[in-house]
Amino acid sequence: MKTLTAVVAALLAAVSTADAQPREKIVDRIQPKKGPAVEGLIVRETFKEVEIQITGGGTTKFAAADIAVVEYGDAPPSFKGALNDIAAGSFAEALGKINNTENDITAKILKVIPRAWFGVWSLYYKGLCQREMGRDDAGRLDAAVLLLNKFIDTHKDARFLPDAFELALGCYGDKGDQAGADALMKKIDAAPVEIRGALKKRAEKQKAEMLLASDKIDEAKAIFQTLSRESDRELAADATEGVIKCLVKAKKPDDLVNYCKQVLAATSNEPALLLVASNALGDSYLERKMAKEAARQYVDSIVRYHPGRGSRLTREHERALYMLGKSYEELAASGKDEAAKKAYTVMAGRTYRELALEYPSGKYRDEASGKAAALDK
Repeated sequence: MKTLTAVVAALLAAVSTADAQPREKIVDRIQPKKGPAVEGLIVRETFKEVEIQITGGGTTKFAAADIAVVEYGDAPPSFKGALNDIAAGSFAEALGKINNTENDITAKILKVIPRAWFGVWSLYYKGLCQREMGRDDAGRLDAAVLLLNKFIDTHKDARFLPDAFELALGCYGDKGDQAGADALMKKIDAAPVEIRGALKKRAEKQKAEMLLASDKIDEAKAIFQTLSRESDRELAADATEGVIKCLVKAKKPDDLVNYCKQVLAATSNEPALLLVASNALGDSYLERKMAKEAARQYVDSIVRYHPGRGSRLTREHERALYMLGKSYEELAASGKDEAAKKAYTVMAGRTYRELALEYPSGKYRDEASGKAAALDK
């Protein structure tokens, strides 16, 4: 599916036509991937294009794929805060702010009530937040599929329709719910023809994920390898990541190392994919007691392959910091030179402290803080 970085890049796209406020009080803004920004009033937005009434001029259309960012002028401050939280990967905080915004609109306490786009946006982003939180809390997945299916059923040409399908497929995969996935496939069969083919390929990717989860590694790998050759770069990157997962699960270290090196050598690959390959390579080195090589690889993960703000792979970057700390600890424990042992101990402590600071609500924060304190003694 799209990386979360790609989703965040479109966070400010609008889907509204209704004029709940006087036009002169609303200024929407579209920033294309190339060229200057355009301001005016968005009058239509679909998965194909966004149309805007330019301030002081006529209307113009932008293909959805050519848009970097679209901002809407009547977004409540609390909702803008929710979008910022999503960009930062703080999904619980974002969900709370979206709910608060909905309550404020219902109570009519906002000075400016947003147009019809808000109902579409809030539904989609609540589904996204529940899905992301469901990666660590399976109980959230049921809520996510309800929201995402409602979105799919009620907004059949909306900007985020393809994303909603992909998120729902991921939920069913995580749940191991084949019946749910089959029901969603019937909806994909009825999806607009312009996105149906791409969605079916992504459904194939999800099928491979489910096969891998069931330890049918060879079947999963075959599907991933086929999809890794697709012209859709995001799909190909996801599938390449799938091949790496298969090699890890198959416990084939030599094949894994060779494949990851090929991925890293292909500089045209997505940065997030390079991070996954780099981490897998570091994991392989550390498992084989090659701590020095592992440390070097995790440094590459942290510095060279940082996935960027809002990426779905921030957890991989967080894990790289954690594993770098473990590598330094291993080097300190196995070393014979006292000066080197002390240096590696200091480096481990600094790495754990950096982890706790950079990811204050992350998975490893408490453990990293404890390790940092212990290593300082």
